[in-house]
Amino acid sequence: MIAPIDVNKPEPLAISESPRVFNRRTKVSATINALEQGKWVWVNEFYNDGVFLLKELHKHLDQKLPNKSFAEQQAYRSEYHRLSNLILLEVVEHKLEVKKSPKIGWLKKLYPDNNRFFLTFPQIQGMNSSWQWYVRGVTLPVLRNKLHPYYGTYFPTRFEHLVLFENWLKRYEGPKNLP
Repeated sequence: MIAPIDVNKPEPLAISESPRVFNRRTKVSATINALEQGKWVWVNEFYNDGVFLLKELHKHLDQKLPNKSFAEQQAYRSEYHRLSNLILLEVVEHKLEVKKSPKIGWLKKLYPDNNRFFLTFPQIQGMNSSWQWYVRGVTLPVLRNKLHPYYGTYFPTRFEHLVLFENWLKRYEGPKNLP
């Protein structure tokens, strides 16, 4: 018997307190202040509201934190990660519950029995990118085929080393079979 595959997927969040709402009418400064206090923020109208909030979060951190040395860059990324992962989107019936959101097939495949839950905005962005790679495929020049990586599967994004190896193999005249 083949064991089922254990997929490393984002766990739905159990939110114990009511999250603050963010939409086009919400003050950005008050929302960022809430994030800095560790409060959940729920994007509940348009997907682009979340994209806008992430851009504003970058602007805020650019003013607040120096970002020149390696240590400063690490601190910046760490704070951005902490704050951005407090921004929520709701999933209802395997779809994002905001207008003009991308269709992400992983929501149905990875959560077939879970019809209402929250994930963080960065998790949703990662799932969206992964879904696009899965649907469209990733071309590997040396293989001359497309791969359709499942969620959570690593695949390289740079292929120069494979092209170099292919060119070397074309010119290699020694033995090509293993003992």
